[in-house]
Amino acid sequence: MSLEKKGNPLIHRIAESKKMSFQKFEALVVYRLAALGLSIVTIIALLVNNFVKATPGLYILGLVAIIVQIGLILYLAAYPHKGKIIFYPYVISQGVFFGILFKSFTGYSSLLWIAFLLTLGTFMGTYSLFSMRIVKVNNKFKSIIYTLTLTIFFYYILGLFLTMFGINIFVVNSNVSPFVFYAVQGLITITAILNYFVDFSNIEDAQRSGLSKDYEYSLAISLIATTLWVYLEILRLLSRK
Repeated sequence: MSLEKKGNPLIHRIAESKKMSFQKFEALVVYRLAALGLSIVTIIALLVNNFVKATPGLYILGLVAIIVQIGLILYLAAYPHKGKIIFYPYVISQGVFFGILFKSFTGYSSLLWIAFLLTLGTFMGTYSLFSMRIVKVNNKFKSIIYTLTLTIFFYYILGLFLTMFGINIFVVNSNVSPFVFYAVQGLITITAILNYFVDFSNIEDAQRSGLSKDYEYSLAISLIATTLWVYLEILRLLSRK
């Protein structure tokens, strides 16, 4: 009896991917797509920040952008081979969100550039640690990071919901002690950074397993999401008054 008939999930995924595309997955393409996506996010963010006036409607648009992103990520989770369909809507919505976010840093633009340089350094550092096998990623490592990430995700969703009723649970916007702020925000930032190792491992595994090119966009979106998350959390750390 073949492995596929026995229900091996990896073999089944590979078999499905071969039906979808005759071209194999390329890791380098993922990094190029991620670079393209981040460039689009940056351009749109700068355009929104510099040429769109700050109005109540604009901040509602920011909330809509967040909802769109959540919907697209959930779609991607259900259909990981269809990343190409949502790639551009996702990066555009991220660009709109960050453009609106940048408006709250008027007069503090230096923080935006410092956060950018720290994020770039974080990416290069984590990639070096991964490529040199100083940090080894296994299934247990991934399960821990996935659990922490989902916990933080639900924390943010709950926080957004409670904000509509005037209840604030976000430490970055509250008058908590510096110790509590840096403890909570530090844990969130570290979790975001550790997601880089998961992304690098998933990209490497996809190429080794011979998945189709249909998954390149999905993993590029994941890398973009991690990078923007790291940037956002570093920015929050820097903006503590």
